[in-house]
Amino acid sequence: MRILVLAPHAFYIDRGTPIDVDLVVRALSDLGHTVELVCYDEGEARDYPGLSIHRCDAPPSLQRIGPGFSVAKLRADRHLFRKARERVNAFRPDVIHAGEEAVFMAMWFRRRLGLPYVYDMDSSIAQQLVEKKPTLRRLARVFNRLEAGAIGGAVACAPVCPALAELAERAGAAHVVTLHDLSQLPEPARARTGFLADRLSLPAHAVTFMYVGNLEAYQGVHLLIEGLA
Repeated sequence: MRILVLAPHAFYIDRGTPIDVDLVVRALSDLGHTVELVCYDEGEARDYPGLSIHRCDAPPSLQRIGPGFSVAKLRADRHLFRKARERVNAFRPDVIHAGEEAVFMAMWFRRRLGLPYVYDMDSSIAQQLVEKKPTLRRLARVFNRLEAGAIGGAVACAPVCPALAELAERAGAAHVVTLHDLSQLPEPARARTGFLADRLSLPAHAVTFMYVGNLEAYQGVHLLIEGLA
């Protein structure tokens, strides 16, 4: 298949969502698909068979955009949408794989051109907006309706956890396939190496927790720290 992946963030950088996208495009490459990735104009190259990366032509002022909602991100998305339209016309994909707010771009292509899309749900956009910007709480119903429309218009939704899978099913998703986050996969049967304990000068059998992700408030890291304290 010819698959257009829309990723509204830098690629590749060592951050949660870009790591997930890297896993997606690598898996699609391994399956023999032809993949075009549209992303922000920042990050390292990735060289997989059948993959080409197309970066939007955003000005230098729109570099190093962090995760989560921001005015700068909306401005960068305008450039991303222009690049996506260019690649849709040139590449003629069979399907669009869209994550985060790029799903609304995919909705536009479906309505205008009939292109099906898969919604890669690594979070709830509506919930994040309200949690990060409490002043937007009065618009929660509007955000929920928009998100439900994006879910309902997709040929399939790929949430990363059961809670998002339930949200997708309530919103009328046509097909839901949960792609569990790495932290939710079965623990492999591996012998302890003691590497981390040695490096951090910890007792050999100390219980150690490691958080991998960004430090946005919606992640709840402050609650984890308070709980440990």
